[in-house]
Amino acid sequence: MKETIITAAVLIFCILLIRRIFRGKVNSRLLYALWLLAALRLMIPVSVKIDLGPLSQFRPTELVRQAEESAGVSEGRLEEPIQISLSGANPLFRFFVSGAGESVVGAADGPTSVFIAGKLGFARMDILRFIWKAGMAVIAVWMLTVNFLFFRRLRRERKEFELPENLAKLTGGKRKIRVYTADHLASPCLYGFPGWEAVYLTADVAADADKLRHVLVHELVHKKHGDSFWALLRSILVTVYWFHPFVWVAAVCSKRDCELACDEGALALLGEEERIPYGETLLSIITRRGRVSDLACTATTMTGSAKSVKERIQFIVKRPGVIYAAVAALAVLTAVICLFAFTRDFWSDGRMVDREEGLTVTGADMLVHLPASIGGISGCILEGENEDIVVYHQNARQEVGRFSKLPLKDALELVDAGREVKPLGNQGDNYLLRAYLGEPLSRTEHIYTPAGVPGTDSNSVTTHTYTPAEGQTQGALSHEDVYFSEGIGSVDGVPGTDSSDTTYILDDGTDDQIKIVPLEEQVDYLPNETITTTTYQPREVDVDELDGGCYIYVKADFGRVPEKYLEEMNFIDGELKTAGDDAIILSLNSKRREELFGTLTENRTPYIGDNAKVGALLEALPLPPSLNRVGGFTLQTMQQPYSLRFSYEMSTDILSKEDDDTLFFNAAMLFYAVGNLEEVVMEVQNPNGADQSHLCIYDRAQMEEELPGLRDVDYEDGQAFGDGLETLYPAIEEYLSEADALGDYLRWVF
Repeated sequence: MKETIITAAVLIFCILLIRRIFRGKVNSRLLYALWLLAALRLMIPVSVKIDLGPLSQFRPTELVRQAEESAGVSEGRLEEPIQISLSGANPLFRFFVSGAGESVVGAADGPTSVFIAGKLGFARMDILRFIWKAGMAVIAVWMLTVNFLFFRRLRRERKEFELPENLAKLTGGKRKIRVYTADHLASPCLYGFPGWEAVYLTADVAADADKLRHVLVHELVHKKHGDSFWALLRSILVTVYWFHPFVWVAAVCSKRDCELACDEGALALLGEEERIPYGETLLSIITRRGRVSDLACTATTMTGSAKSVKERIQFIVKRPGVIYAAVAALAVLTAVICLFAFTRDFWSDGRMVDREEGLTVTGADMLVHLPASIGGISGCILEGENEDIVVYHQNARQEVGRFSKLPLKDALELVDAGREVKPLGNQGDNYLLRAYLGEPLSRTEHIYTPAGVPGTDSNSVTTHTYTPAEGQTQGALSHEDVYFSEGIGSVDGVPGTDSSDTTYILDDGTDDQIKIVPLEEQVDYLPNETITTTTYQPREVDVDELDGGCYIYVKADFGRVPEKYLEEMNFIDGELKTAGDDAIILSLNSKRREELFGTLTENRTPYIGDNAKVGALLEALPLPPSLNRVGGFTLQTMQQPYSLRFSYEMSTDILSKEDDDTLFFNAAMLFYAVGNLEEVVMEVQNPNGADQSHLCIYDRAQMEEELPGLRDVDYEDGQAFGDGLETLYPAIEEYLSEADALGDYLRWVF
């Protein structure tokens, strides 16, 4: 709304300037047509997003934004609660106290602040909306009343007029236009609903053959131009934008240009020899000044101020010519104005990064947390079908970098073009991209056989394969990496052999002593350790056939960035690369996620007893990588816990972390979509033997502790339900990236 108001004002102002500059140099009908641009701007509240580079800062909305930032004006203030101060003795005090409840602050016998918005629902924007709608109602009633009274008088007074034979043919066609005479009519006019208009004449015009011919042609040109429709549209726009002074100016000026365009069209039909007589007819007909009610009435009455009448007569007498250079200049100027008025900044829909909390963004099939360190100087926007996360510099309004999922072929083309590309994680085809970038594909294994530890005799040997964490060059183990053979447990009297200790237990090479090594004295590698590094060569592949995609961060080209912004943009780029290390690759791509959310929203239910909806929900859930769903499902609705039970069949001997995560995700989606579901039981069947099958049991109360979004779900409002899903999904993905969902929530029953 704000953008429409600003751009419409600028567009109308430019049209007024064009009228003044090009009047008499171009066709009047062309100038009249320019008002269509203003009407389109007011009717279409959206703009095309186009990046104009440095020219973007000259857009009207951008200039206003910069002025507001300089003045410290915050748009959010309009949504802040209204606060008033009342004395306890004021009669309104008890009214607000009873309505506001706990939102009342202060003593009853002194000035008290009442936060109306908290309980009564008022804010500054609410008041502005009320005033706007109330004004619309008043203007609409006024316009309807003016037209109703005008039409009623015409219906009461009109008499059908029989045209002379030489003029009757002008009113022919598919729908013949009726002609009437009416008493007390200020001037002849065309009036009626678009498509069903009639011509109304005064008695003096009907009695004069020349005047009748001039007026009839004039009104028929109005009909040809569709001016009844444009008058109706003008009234509607004035009603909606009654508070906008430029809209009222546009309504007055467009009505005046409508008459000039009509005069031009009428003279084209009448011929040049009728120019002077036609002007004399106009002078005899226009007998009074225009009134405000004329703007509300959709009739094409011939009234106007002395200035407007003079302008029309001068146009008729002087017969202005058309300068084609002026027409070309007008076309170019109009195109430039439209470029600024009907487009918006590419970054206008972006979200600013918060200075304190940063910003978590879901897009490009990944979840990225933009750090607070770039807050206030950067924002982000989702772009394209794949929803690339594009981060831009706020003041420069230029891209810094983007998080994207691309086919391997496209990622390799970026590398070949010299762009700075950073793979995020190892999922999809990232391992091939890393190989192309020259990173070694290797795995280092540390084989450690403890000797001399109680319980490790020649018949009982424990080995541990250890792979260093990414970026770790030495092989120091963490506490949980210490392994002993089964049954050893703790060693009495020896610190460091219980689960709560913070030391490593290392063998010192003897058969009867255990050496305690504190963490701060840890060694690079364990004794008796074999280190093997294996380098893998990527196989030759056809990149066009790969569909895994690469998850990458791509730095933008800073070649055209102004020098004053380079330092901050390079800083943002460095922070984004760091943030990319913690990016979470989502389990569902955007299209699959949209389909799932649509099904969940359509089949949401507060009660578990609806078999059809529960069945649809199960069909929509993603399958774990190595599991297939088999059989039907069972609902427990007679007693608590209300539960849902269904089965999967394993296609491998073990479950991967991806399987565990998907099971957890599916349970969370079911808890969200079914209001009173308390327990989800998934039977995982192993085809190799029933004794190896087990149950995965998820409990709602336990899951709600980590995912509060499962609470207080709105099942009545589909939009609110969908919004909750959009919030819950990244919370689940973030939890799964940090926690062992299987170990934290799953109860195994064999």
